[in-house]
Amino acid sequence: MTFRRTTLPLLLALAAVLLAAPAASAHVYWTGEVGSGTTTIARADDDGRNVDAFFILPPFGARAIEVAGRKIYWIDDAGNIARADLDGSGVEQQWIRNAWAVRLAVSDDAIYWTSSNPGFAGSIGRADLDGGNANPFWKLMVGARDVAVDADHLYWARDSFGRVARARRDGSDEQLQFVSLLGDPDSIVVDDGLLLWADPSWPLVGRVPLSDPTPRSVWLSTTGADQLAARSGWVYWARADGWLGRARTTEPVSDVSQFWLFSGFDTITGLAADGRPGRPAIYESGSPGSVAVGTPIAPAITLDGGERPSGSATIALYDDATCSGTPLYSETVTVSGAGRYATAAYTPSRIGTYFWKLTYSGDLDNDPQESACGGRRLEVVKVAEGLTVSVHGDPVVGRPLHASVAWGPWTCAPSVRRAQGWGCLGGGGSGRAAAKSGTIEFALYGPADPSCRAAPRFTSVAAASEAGAQSEPFTPDAAGTWRWSASYSGDDLNQPFRTDCFEQTGSRTTTIAPAAPTLTVAPAPAGAAGVVVGAPLSATATLAEAYEPGGELTFALHGPGDETCATEPVFTGRAAVGGAAAPGDPRVVAAPAFAPTQPGRYRWAVSYPGDDRNDAAASGCGEPVELRARAVDPAPPSVDPPSPGPGAPAGPPPARRAQALTRFTLASRCVRPAASGGAVTVGLRLWTGRAGAVRVRVERALGTGGLDRCPPIGSPGRFAGRYRTVSVLRPAVASVAASPATAREAASTAAPARTAAAAGVRLRRATLRLRLAPALYRVTVTTGGVSKRRFLRVLAPRR
Repeated sequence: MTFRRTTLPLLLALAAVLLAAPAASAHVYWTGEVGSGTTTIARADDDGRNVDAFFILPPFGARAIEVAGRKIYWIDDAGNIARADLDGSGVEQQWIRNAWAVRLAVSDDAIYWTSSNPGFAGSIGRADLDGGNANPFWKLMVGARDVAVDADHLYWARDSFGRVARARRDGSDEQLQFVSLLGDPDSIVVDDGLLLWADPSWPLVGRVPLSDPTPRSVWLSTTGADQLAARSGWVYWARADGWLGRARTTEPVSDVSQFWLFSGFDTITGLAADGRPGRPAIYESGSPGSVAVGTPIAPAITLDGGERPSGSATIALYDDATCSGTPLYSETVTVSGAGRYATAAYTPSRIGTYFWKLTYSGDLDNDPQESACGGRRLEVVKVAEGLTVSVHGDPVVGRPLHASVAWGPWTCAPSVRRAQGWGCLGGGGSGRAAAKSGTIEFALYGPADPSCRAAPRFTSVAAASEAGAQSEPFTPDAAGTWRWSASYSGDDLNQPFRTDCFEQTGSRTTTIAPAAPTLTVAPAPAGAAGVVVGAPLSATATLAEAYEPGGELTFALHGPGDETCATEPVFTGRAAVGGAAAPGDPRVVAAPAFAPTQPGRYRWAVSYPGDDRNDAAASGCGEPVELRARAVDPAPPSVDPPSPGPGAPAGPPPARRAQALTRFTLASRCVRPAASGGAVTVGLRLWTGRAGAVRVRVERALGTGGLDRCPPIGSPGRFAGRYRTVSVLRPAVASVAASPATAREAASTAAPARTAAAAGVRLRRATLRLRLAPALYRVTVTTGGVSKRRFLRVLAPRR
């Protein structure tokens, strides 16, 4: 552009003279180029005095301008939005970046602009008044050329056919043809219930009441008006020759001044005006947009702009979109300047959409103000709480257990929801309702259904309460991992929720151990006098604390003289485990009868192999039965037996059969894995009198986890509580000829009558590699029908 040499000196001289005049409280602002392409923001009082052509020198240019509250907003050459205080200080360049803005309008709580984004031209952008939540595509491709806003609605010029659209300031209730204007509106403004527009091609300035949007004839003829501003009953326009005009917005038009102020600018790209007196923006700034019922909120009133406002401000919350009737909540505060005023807390108790309305009383320097009903809304939604499942009871087959739930955080499992549709059933607000109603349904899935796809093995429905709920008891009938889920029905204040079952861990799973039955044996008849050789012996075994056991019991009769049931039995027999008279009653099983042929003391022992529901059990050596020799008639005279013939060898006495297992020890009673979850090495040493398969059973003592110290020397390290089998092995056993010392060691543990047999023992060794958690374990070795036990302590790995 060519600088106007004759106009700029005149303008600067006029500005110097007028600077001494008293400042007015209302101004007109414009943007454009002056001189050799110099872009500036100029300002003058609304009476045309105190012209400041270089009020703000924006480094990135200025194409459009708007004034609201205590701020000036403009668009730079790159389409970013900048702002500054009304006195020109506090410039914030590129305040909203990448807006692609062309024209803009500012309300009491938001800023709107038309977008020139390639491919999305004609869109409307929006941001909060603090610059947050900026969205260049808030209304996408609606053909917007210019935009204006009032207390209730947003307006935009759509196209060259004169059509103007509008919507509520939140984007709802859109009317794409609110009014059809004369000509081709290039600029639109809204002020005091009027819509005004300019069409430089006709040329004219038009006017239509918003309450009756019927097209009118030409209201004001002017030359080349392509920028408009309106405030407090005045409309201003800029002409292509640098002159500013103004008129009152009355009907008919009045106080028209086509040559009101000469700007001296080559071009004017934007025009704005602030009003007199002050008109502070008022809006609610404390509550969230959405809150769970029963959650307290802290509303606040914010006054922005005005001329040092005083008086009072009131905030009210209504349950209808017209804000009529009695408000649900209302607070009034005393105003002392612009700023934020906190009000009393409020706790919504009903679900729904509520509407804020705020009013400012006004004072001598500020007009009364009122926000639009529902310009800011409060959505009160159902509480979204999750469920935490806990399982109670002894986790053993045949023993009842139950589950309970407590309210906890709302959590979602997206991978589970994709697989099964479980997890979160809907959105909601965090928080806690005052009460809970509805029902909670518990479902339990068995070990054979790890993905919880089949019908549950057990269900229970309970009434929901603030404390949660508890299921009915259930008795598991199989060992393994059982999985719980809980579903809440929801109610008027609370969202429904269902815990996931698939891929779950933690408290929602229960590992059920087999039952640990006890086994005792009693001889029949008891060891009273009068039982003689040849009389049949039997016994009764009692299998208690088992859950629906099946299979057979194995009875073994030891003797004569075997006080520990360590030698081979003289008789073994099996008997089926029968049913009980009532569920849970002990099973009493009779042993097959057997008539020994030798006198002496006999003892019964019985064992149970276990099944899917029950661990194995053994009775130990029972009470003795004394068997006496029969009385015989006097013997006839004895006759010496014939002597062996010459040369007949004198044979040795019959050899006694060697004991199957004379001793069993562990290489170490206390072991520690190298790392968490690592294996431990357990060395076994067995002294046996003959070859045979070896079986090793490893059982964990329940409730002994977390041990980190070896038992004292001399302590047996035993545990008298319940055990659970963790492994049954048949290891490869290396047999080594016992040294004389080893043989003597074994012989010293045998009865004198078996010393000779014990002297023929062999030392056998085995090494086990096991993954065992820190606890106390019982290791039982069985061979040839003889079992011996030792105790092993596994310590926690060192850190």
